[in-house]
Amino acid sequence: MNKLCGFLVSFLVIPYLLVAQPQMTQPRFTDTVAMVDSLPSENVYHDPFAHRAGAGLSLAISEVSSGSFALMFSSFYQYRFTPSFAVEVLANVLHAGGTSEYFNYRPEYTSATQVRLIPEHIASSSVSHSLAGNITAVFAPFAEKRLQLGLGASVRWAGVLGSSIITRLDTLSQTIRITDTQQFALGANAHCEYIFPLSGNVDVGVRLHTQFFLPPFAVVGQREPIGYITGQLTTAGTVVTFPPAFYGLNGGCGAFLRIGF
Repeated sequence: MNKLCGFLVSFLVIPYLLVAQPQMTQPRFTDTVAMVDSLPSENVYHDPFAHRAGAGLSLAISEVSSGSFALMFSSFYQYRFTPSFAVEVLANVLHAGGTSEYFNYRPEYTSATQVRLIPEHIASSSVSHSLAGNITAVFAPFAEKRLQLGLGASVRWAGVLGSSIITRLDTLSQTIRITDTQQFALGANAHCEYIFPLSGNVDVGVRLHTQFFLPPFAVVGQREPIGYITGQLTTAGTVVTFPPAFYGLNGGCGAFLRIGF
């Protein structure tokens, strides 16, 4: 009788204990993928600040510097509407100057059918400047948000003050020519920037940028080109005509310190 009772107890209790034990289940593959996708990535740039301001230096080439490299200083303010879109206002300043000497043969008509070449030695020096402003739409089209692209409109004030001494080698006569012009032009800008976060609200952007400008809408002083990077210019008397397509062009690469607040 005791054996029968022990068998019945075992028959009823043991299955209950097995059913009551917690079951260890393996996670589904879809759940694992979802968990991995939700983890933050070190490559994703999370900018918690709506406002950014900063400054930077670029090595730029421009017709203001007559096709030579010069330092360009820039400062900017940026307001971010969404993680993928911002508007930026930027100002940049470029100064250049230099001297040059070269020989030239100037054609001189002695009659309607005859021309002779006049040998000349030209020594010149100049100081030029450019102050430009941009308003730019900035996009972060990729998932990591570090690569940002910008496209916008520009306005520029540029000028040059220079002098040239032209010596005619056959007669040794000299002519001194002074150039003084200030010009205002509209244009466009574009840039590509990659962001390197440093700490807290500070990061650094490495930026490739360019600006190009239409012929000036206003000229104070002589109507002459700031520089000659835009190609061959034609003359009509003493007036230099501007290229029909665009007049000013610059491009450069620089680093920008960016502070969020």
